[in-house]
Amino acid sequence: MRMLLFLTLVVATPATANTLCRFETECFEREACAPSGFEMRLSLPETQATVTSRLVAETDSGSFPGYALRGGPERRQFFFDAGTAGYMLTLNGAEARLAVHLDEGPLMVNYLGTCEAE
Repeated sequence: MRMLLFLTLVVATPATANTLCRFETECFEREACAPSGFEMRLSLPETQATVTSRLVAETDSGSFPGYALRGGPERRQFFFDAGTAGYMLTLNGAEARLAVHLDEGPLMVNYLGTCEAE
């Protein structure tokens, strides 16, 4: 019975791949966009799962849990909860768009960049 439970957990847990996102452009609220050096590391499922809660985003501000809203071969959407901010990341191939909604203010920052497997 223990072996069956172990195999069920291993099969049910999607494999993850590390991905590095680099954002070259930052758009803060209504101000003009400017160059950015913001980076985000992700632990994403290697499979095209439609929903999973085993995602992690890492930035200079810390590590945040997340989940996938939609999975597909080209377009994927992810949400991460940073406590005082929410992150929505959309990937279309390697192209990445990140929207950060901060509770304080409230403020919104958008990032344009790319994500690639490490």
